[in-house]
Amino acid sequence: MNIAKTSLSVAALAVLGLAANRRLREILYAKAARLPVAENDITVERGLSFETTDGITLVSDLYRPTGVQSHPTIIIRTSYGRGHSSSVRYPAFFARRGYVVLIQDVRGCGDSGGVFVPLVDERRDGAATVAWVKRQPWCDGRIAAFGVSYLGYTSTAIGVDNDPAVNAVFSAAAPSGFRRILYGTGGFDLDTSLRWAKFVKQLQDAGYQVRISTMLREQILSQLGRARHAEPFDHLPIVDADAAATGSPIAQYQTFVRSADPDTPYWAASSITEEEISGIEAPVFLSSSWHDTALRDVLIDYEALASAGKAPLLSIGAGPHSNVSESLGYLRNAKSWFDHRLKGVPVDEAHPTVRFRVLGTREWWEADRWPVAVRSKRLYLQRGHALTEVPPIEDAATTSYRYDPMDPTPAVGGPLLLAMKPVKNNAQLEARGDTLVFTAQPFECATVVIGEIKATINVDTDVETVDLFVRINRVSRAGRSENVTDSIERLSLGSAAGGAVTVELSLVPTAIRFKRGERLRLLIASGAHPRVARNLGQGSTAEQAFMTEGRAATITVHHSRLRPSFIELPIAGPPANTRSYRAS
Repeated sequence: MNIAKTSLSVAALAVLGLAANRRLREILYAKAARLPVAENDITVERGLSFETTDGITLVSDLYRPTGVQSHPTIIIRTSYGRGHSSSVRYPAFFARRGYVVLIQDVRGCGDSGGVFVPLVDERRDGAATVAWVKRQPWCDGRIAAFGVSYLGYTSTAIGVDNDPAVNAVFSAAAPSGFRRILYGTGGFDLDTSLRWAKFVKQLQDAGYQVRISTMLREQILSQLGRARHAEPFDHLPIVDADAAATGSPIAQYQTFVRSADPDTPYWAASSITEEEISGIEAPVFLSSSWHDTALRDVLIDYEALASAGKAPLLSIGAGPHSNVSESLGYLRNAKSWFDHRLKGVPVDEAHPTVRFRVLGTREWWEADRWPVAVRSKRLYLQRGHALTEVPPIEDAATTSYRYDPMDPTPAVGGPLLLAMKPVKNNAQLEARGDTLVFTAQPFECATVVIGEIKATINVDTDVETVDLFVRINRVSRAGRSENVTDSIERLSLGSAAGGAVTVELSLVPTAIRFKRGERLRLLIASGAHPRVARNLGQGSTAEQAFMTEGRAATITVHHSRLRPSFIELPIAGPPANTRSYRAS
């Protein structure tokens, strides 16, 4: 823990506590968080409602500047209860800064009627909400959609309908194609599925009155390994993991775990296609962070819009999916952008369309397009666990490890849903018998890697299906090895088991500066449990959901002249536009 930063935070809280005047507290908080200061008091109207064409009542609260009759309106649609502290901070923030804000319980959540089926009804209900808002006297005809995580999906869903009154869409840490989060690796994202479904059930059981402090406490205890009710990630079969966690099945989890087949009707009803994303006419601002579970999907949405000539804005921070600092950044960006799009506040003509934090620095780099221009540097796996720029010369060279699904290789750090500290010391992971590491020589000068690191690995194994996990770590001059980025892919070999196959992986994009003297390390394994449910070595992913036993596997990595394995680093030159900011 950084004692200096902690002391500063405690001091800031003490000052806020001593400030008896609410207005003074708000000013101090805004300054500390680098947020625009509130401009006005607000009035809140509770329980506004309307009925959809299929007879479902959707319930909302309205926040607006006191004394204002009509203003640009921001729509926020939440699955977590509009009064829950994780949701209510957003409408209060914007309303105090000159906007009318409608926050609504989505279908089947909070006070809204109907049944909650994740993602399925958000497009039609979002369109119905926009149509209703346009008729209200407090809306001046200019509308924006805002959201983070699930709320970000509902924001994108509003944009897809292309109502001409929607002038801006801000979506942060939100995938439009949720199947890519759960099954994009070929395996099943057990961590995200079970944690999120359990979170939703807690809210439902408590009537959406669960305090955020209670949930934060559980999150902290979970990170320390002392959670009172730890999720039973090791339970088999995984189709029953929800019942093991709560005593009964959870509808949302059952939907996820039973939908491995991409042709399952659920995915057709719940996903927004890249073609639909590219057709959004309203200006779109997308945000994420380097350790966000949704990062790769946010970039897919960005590419769909950019390729269609829509000029989306993109901002990528440094933290995980659930992070206070990132949330403050989302608010800062959204406020500035809404002021421009809904109120006509001018912006600098040279303002970049892409902005991202470079890990290992306090710098934010700016660009006109993602990905940025880079040169490729290839490093080959060698005997002796080395990585070198020189190709291997031996005709036959291999290194093997054994993976036991009944003692799965754990996920240590990385983009887990509720990770508070996604970057961790990988020493214990690297010391396991079911991992391999290959380390490069120290960097002779500071080197910036930006974009997708690609890995080409030649492997063979003795089971019909196995996962290949590839991670890049940064090794400090003192020898501490910390994770940077990774990727995992499920290999379905079937009758090809026992023969070498070439696997090409694109790791989750990153931006990081390696200092002079630091080293790059490649870690190879066959699991990242429970981020991806353990591969049991037999059957399809759908079949494995019902299995209770696994087959151990021997995995052999080839790194010879005839079967080279290597990684390709995207090395960036000096940026055209660089600005340094205090780390947020």
